[in-house]
Amino acid sequence: LLKEGFAHRKERELLGLLAHPNFRVRQNAQFELAGHGESAVKPLAELARTGREIHARLHAVWALGQVAHASRATAQGARSDALEPLLPLLGDPETQVRANAARVLGEARYQRAYDGLLRLSADPDAHVRALATIALGHLGRREAVPALLASLRENDNRDPHLRHSAVQALTETAQIDDLLPAMKDPSEGVRMGVLLTLRRLERNEIAGFLHDDSERVVTEAARAINDGPIAGAMPDLAALLRGPLNATNVPLVRRVVNANLRFGTKDTAAALAAFAASPSASEAGRAEALVALGAWPRNAGRDRVTGLWRPTAFARDIQMPGDALRPVFNTLFAEAPNAVRKAAAQAAGELRLDSAAPALADLIVRQQGDGPSRVAALNSLSVLGASEFGAALDAADKDTDENVRKTATKLRAQTPPITVRKPGGIPAGDGADDTLARLRSVIEKGTLSEKQNALATLAGVPGAAVDGYLGTRFEELLAGRVPPELRLDVLEAAAKRPSLKDRVAKYEAGLDPKDDLAKYRFCLAGGNAEDGRKIFLERTEVSCVRCHKVGGEGGEVGPELTGLINRKPRDYILQSIVHPNAEIATGFESLLVTLKSGVTYAGIIKSETAEELVLNSPEDGLLKLKVSDIKTREKGLSGMPEGLVEQLTRQDLRSLVEFIASLK
Repeated sequence: LLKEGFAHRKERELLGLLAHPNFRVRQNAQFELAGHGESAVKPLAELARTGREIHARLHAVWALGQVAHASRATAQGARSDALEPLLPLLGDPETQVRANAARVLGEARYQRAYDGLLRLSADPDAHVRALATIALGHLGRREAVPALLASLRENDNRDPHLRHSAVQALTETAQIDDLLPAMKDPSEGVRMGVLLTLRRLERNEIAGFLHDDSERVVTEAARAINDGPIAGAMPDLAALLRGPLNATNVPLVRRVVNANLRFGTKDTAAALAAFAASPSASEAGRAEALVALGAWPRNAGRDRVTGLWRPTAFARDIQMPGDALRPVFNTLFAEAPNAVRKAAAQAAGELRLDSAAPALADLIVRQQGDGPSRVAALNSLSVLGASEFGAALDAADKDTDENVRKTATKLRAQTPPITVRKPGGIPAGDGADDTLARLRSVIEKGTLSEKQNALATLAGVPGAAVDGYLGTRFEELLAGRVPPELRLDVLEAAAKRPSLKDRVAKYEAGLDPKDDLAKYRFCLAGGNAEDGRKIFLERTEVSCVRCHKVGGEGGEVGPELTGLINRKPRDYILQSIVHPNAEIATGFESLLVTLKSGVTYAGIIKSETAEELVLNSPEDGLLKLKVSDIKTREKGLSGMPEGLVEQLTRQDLRSLVEFIASLK
């Protein structure tokens, strides 16, 4: 039928094809009939009214709408021969016919349908009610507003589809004078509907909902103002920060904080600082306020809540956030929770808050707070170039937290040498030599993570002495005297030195060509399991968790990885990532099966007996196929694609292997 086309077919045959089981055939017949114009109206109207097959009736309704659209005879008050037969169908006993007749009449803006659509806006069937309400809105008649508000009241937020239809209709019919009184309606359903209408209309009056009795309405108003955005209502949203906020209402708090950042005045900067210092505010909210203050001078164009590009239209005074934070900074550091301390320390560096240096240094020297807050304090002291930085570095070298010590190691290499004089005015030694000596000491005596960090840091330290040291370590690597956990770090550090780069490249080019894992074997040991966990769960480029389970959570395309290390060595884990088709796990082999009937299925083998093959097909679900019905079967590739390793650095790969190996 499709190949032969429909243009040559007679009207009677086309009408019959409107009941065909295949949608494409029905649609082609509908379009052909609609192309006949006014001559097809009478038979289409008869079929829509008296037809016994629901598909045929619906296609007849849609075809009449097409004829009317083509004739454009749907102006205000004008009769349309194509639309007039649809008016009685608004009372048809079949719900789908009522609903689609309403939709066609509404899209045609056929004013003669107003009474019927108004009646259907209270129809017992929710689908009919929704489409009729939207159609009523298309007519644009203001007198429909009371019925639309009544619909919102009756629904009372229970069905979001019905609420949406009323909001859509109000957007096209209501004037602002109709909506303002409804903002105080006792029904939360009415108020929510009006709020959403004002959002669509981008009206500043929506700010009135920020003081609604319902927190749900207030939160939705905040979403509308911030996410829209509705710039004229932004000051009202920002002002909420000065009043009591429910600490558990994260969507509201984030948007109120963001409004203060975007509005960007001296008062909003002060409000952010006061909120950050308030013990009654939530820990996450206080930290968010400090992050906003720190971001203030950058005036970044990307909205912090929506992620959309929305640069503010005015230049802001970059001194304001620092002036606001300065009076409360010491109190924050003395009394705030660790997450707030960390955010305050970061903000001090971003705002170049020199007066904060003593408190930052004291946090490190006295080992107060947690490790992340001390790391943030140390980084900010480095940015400030404060005189307290030297003493803080010395204290950080001896910190109980490994990450603090690692940060100190990096900063010593990145910061110009701090001259320390012995008694009598004799310099303690050359700064560059001192850096190398310190890093060598860490490599010899530190924890594994500190050693790896020191090697990575050393790669960026200039000087012939560093070249000589890394060259010696590279020779030890060639001789097999470097521990497996540090081989990758030595290799990558040497590769970054211009004097050693060619030697490293020659070494890697000479690896055994028959060993397809040769250049990846450096990744077998020494990874960071926590970094690997983040890659597994969060890195979208590899999407491990979509296919594999860990602890019962994840996809089912690949095997459960918990306990894999108890059955297979690390080489197997590495090979499965680098070359997934080398060995496919039992129970996850992919198969392409062609039946004797010619039907083809592809999927993973779940089980097989002499009589039955069970496939888990992505398209068809679980299939049970008789072995006697199978004509051919071909082994397929692994569900894990080749080349996935190209999305990972070798450091990433090492951490991913370590994470999987840690799943006992």
